[in-house]
Amino acid sequence: MEIYGWPEYLDLLDKVVPAGLIAHVRSIESNDPNGDRYPRPKRHDDASLAYLVPQT
Repeated sequence: MEIYGWPEYLDLLDKVVPAGLIAHVRSIESNDPNGDRYPRPKRHDDASLAYLVPQT
């Protein structure tokens, strides 16, 4: 499901942290259960996210 490009996903990730980004994607999926607006092969799939912030 391509709603945003990578730069937009990373900006959103900075704002809402990993759990918030996954919740956002789940909300989009729930509002489009048949994939009419955002075509995809499954209603939803497993979700995982790794987020590394380098120490300075």
